[in-house]
Amino acid sequence: MPQTQWHGRVVLSSQLTEENTGTINNDIYSQTARPIDVIQQDIQNFIAGLNFSGFRYSSVPTSLAKHGQYSDSVFELTQRADGREGFGTIPMKILAKYYKTMASHDDVWPHLIHAEGPVFHEPAAGLMKDYLQTNNIKSYLFLPMRWQTGSDWFCLFTLQSSLPIDELRSHYQSIRQTLNERALFWHLELMTFSQEKFNPYIVRKVLTPRTRYILKLAAEGHSSSAIAKMTGISDNGVNYHYREAKRILGARNRTHLVILAKDQKLI
Repeated sequence: MPQTQWHGRVVLSSQLTEENTGTINNDIYSQTARPIDVIQQDIQNFIAGLNFSGFRYSSVPTSLAKHGQYSDSVFELTQRADGREGFGTIPMKILAKYYKTMASHDDVWPHLIHAEGPVFHEPAAGLMKDYLQTNNIKSYLFLPMRWQTGSDWFCLFTLQSSLPIDELRSHYQSIRQTLNERALFWHLELMTFSQEKFNPYIVRKVLTPRTRYILKLAAEGHSSSAIAKMTGISDNGVNYHYREAKRILGARNRTHLVILAKDQKLI
């Protein structure tokens, strides 16, 4: 029977200092982001030294992640199979098979969105049996990254291990400081651009560039008529974009729409 165990919190001493005193520790921030392929190789080399065979980093608005699947027909869980919301070394065909056949039944997802620290998970074999056996994967370590995301984004590192789940828990205790510090560094680096790169509203073109531009102008305080003149479309055209955006984001009114668009890093 698959097991899932979660406890603790991924945190740096400098993070605790900031939380307790309100001071800012600039040393933990990454000022520039390296290319994705360089970051991926860095992560893979580092985790290999800690006896992890593969990884994935994913980033998605919490409003979509908290349901265990995307809301509305646009964001069905099976659509995550193309991997647009993250990157890593886990093969895309494996992700596709997992999301299309198993993810909706995996008991780990309801816990991950609420977890403040590491989650240890023993995967059910099912259709993944050959992949798990071939790569000697017996457990997963999930590291939810809460730093610099607030409550608006759910970011997660998934690490594959050849250790049984209880041994993985013990192993994590011996490497937690080293791993947590590096994971936080990567996360901060990735957050400088990942919300744009992995944002499903953007990469799936659910909200068009024109709609996002209109929302940006609205957030700056421009009226519908002013936006119509600035964009060269009619007032009705502007209102059409508002209606579509409200429907997609679940906004109650225009003010709420602008707030949600900011929360989802769309403007």
